[in-house]
Amino acid sequence: MRKRGSNDTTPVVTSTGRVRTRYVHTTRLRAAHERLKEISVRTVGSLVSIVVVLPILPLILRDRSVPLAQHEFTVGEPLLTGELRIVDTSADDAEALARPLRESGVPVVTYAPDVLEVLGAEPLKSTWWITNRVAAHTSIDVVKQMQRRGDRVFLDGDSPLARTVLELAPPATRHPTLPRTATGAVMRGVRVSWEGDVNPLVPRVKGRSIGTTYRGTTALFMTSDSNVMWSPIALTNEESLTRLPFLAQELAEEWNVGPRAERAGFDLFVEVDDQHGNVIRSFPVESWAESGVTRVFVPAWKYDEKTGDQYAYKSLVSMAHKNNIEVWAWLEWPHVAFKFWDVHPECRERSADGRLAKIGWREHVALTDPACFDLAWKSTKEVLTSAPFDGVNIADLYFESVFSGHRDARSYTPFHPSVRKDFEAKFAWDPKSVVHTTVKGAIPSPEQRTQWRTYREDKLLEIYTKLLARVAELKQGRKIALTLIDDRTKGDGSTLIRENSAQATAKILSLQPKYGFEVIVRDPLPFREVRPADVLAGFRGVTPKKTPVKIGISGLSRIGDGLPTKRPVGLEFARSVSDVARTGASVSIFGVDPSRADDLSWVKYALASSAKVSESGGVVHTDSPVGFTLRLAKQARNILIDGSPVGTGNNVYVPAGRHQVTVAP
Repeated sequence: MRKRGSNDTTPVVTSTGRVRTRYVHTTRLRAAHERLKEISVRTVGSLVSIVVVLPILPLILRDRSVPLAQHEFTVGEPLLTGELRIVDTSADDAEALARPLRESGVPVVTYAPDVLEVLGAEPLKSTWWITNRVAAHTSIDVVKQMQRRGDRVFLDGDSPLARTVLELAPPATRHPTLPRTATGAVMRGVRVSWEGDVNPLVPRVKGRSIGTTYRGTTALFMTSDSNVMWSPIALTNEESLTRLPFLAQELAEEWNVGPRAERAGFDLFVEVDDQHGNVIRSFPVESWAESGVTRVFVPAWKYDEKTGDQYAYKSLVSMAHKNNIEVWAWLEWPHVAFKFWDVHPECRERSADGRLAKIGWREHVALTDPACFDLAWKSTKEVLTSAPFDGVNIADLYFESVFSGHRDARSYTPFHPSVRKDFEAKFAWDPKSVVHTTVKGAIPSPEQRTQWRTYREDKLLEIYTKLLARVAELKQGRKIALTLIDDRTKGDGSTLIRENSAQATAKILSLQPKYGFEVIVRDPLPFREVRPADVLAGFRGVTPKKTPVKIGISGLSRIGDGLPTKRPVGLEFARSVSDVARTGASVSIFGVDPSRADDLSWVKYALASSAKVSESGGVVHTDSPVGFTLRLAKQARNILIDGSPVGTGNNVYVPAGRHQVTVAP
């Protein structure tokens, strides 16, 4: 048992990046001695030291209970807000549980196992996460002691401690609450299970949904005094956090356990019409800017080929520019525009089985046909010149099917009559025989398959070359990007995606020196597990030097069962952003409903998750590979970085590297 006294806490960052708190027993006399010694070291000669120290002795020796003046800090008082403390019998397990929260921007301090014994020495109000395992060995008196001091406690899972706490302070009616009929069931230890195909999944007790937050995820229940938050799910490991995908957001919102660091600067794909096809007239541009968005992509195919009706591109560009956000046109070739098929039926692409190539939502145009390419460009050019776009993103330009290839004749392209005629004239055989499941006759030889594969890749490269040249002619200050699917990071070294789509990455990227485009790589998160670092390494291995490479985080529905949500959301989504940011790549976000407010507002914190921030003696120590914005607890008239004044307020930009942040009155 440690001695009681006036104690301070000093965060310590270990060599593994773990943050711990060291308790320092400090009497007032010792504190004064340390302050005097610190000042003396910085003076020359004892006489100068006395002259400097005497006027401030009353400040050093005064009673700590006296309210402090604004911007006056004692040793141990935090400049930062937002600290989540995990109590667990195993520091390693607690660290693993905390990792997703840290990477999403929530600071976590892992305490030693005996920390509950020294609560009387804790000088500050805190937020504690008592895991289900340690709750079994924790007395209700300890929690009461926390509550009396104003601490907040997060409990997970069904435990005697949770039951006692919730019985003493039942859930508040002003928060999403547990139905009365289900309360007793959970308190008696009825197992909470996951059922159905709900997105996100909701826990059920005896077949009944026990409640959700407005975020549509598992409820976090708060007591009437708002200082205890409880989850019916026991968070026993890192994966179980996905059952509470918006836990970090809930903690930040309800208890101000928010991130310390943030970074702006990511891309967002934005729809210009709603799910019913109605034109969106008002966009939350200011909210985008506040969330850290610096560039938006808008679909450039949202117009009517018959009537020429355009969407509200001009007004969106104008609003975005006022908020320092660039607007880029997103091309989705071989889909060109609404009604293009109706106006130009001769340009409808064909699949291997002869049917029209409408695959998914895209109506494919036969871009391999020179006349159809020109018609497609004429249509697209009208959109690109209709508003002052800052750039053009050529995205998902490939043949189908990415996932099935020649194994599915219904979606295998290109088989427009002009393609078959051109190929047969060169090689004297019909490429439809490649899809042997639908064509009678002999299976093509390996040499023939190679001929067809090379032909498709060359045709796609030809389309890229022609389109890049046309866009470059319109450039007028506009920039260009290519969004490519990832075909280089399969663990078995196969090139299946390349064979299916005809996207030969190295060939396409060979055009970069001439056209100067940036590269955005679609992250395959919804489809398979590949580390962003591997994706980046693969593309940097074939891109010309200094070519900017970004990783696109997709919000598309995932393929596969056994996943907690149909789409990456909450902590998982933030963690995927964090993984990309840690590679040094920039982030683009697109897909189905990726811009939901709960996720979008969290991206700026996830982008700064590589920043290490600790505090000691009223000084904030930072170590980060990138610059970021640091949030202080109070408004300051003078903020200093490494002793040099840099600004005022409670937010300050901290450059990359190691720095010390202080404030002065």
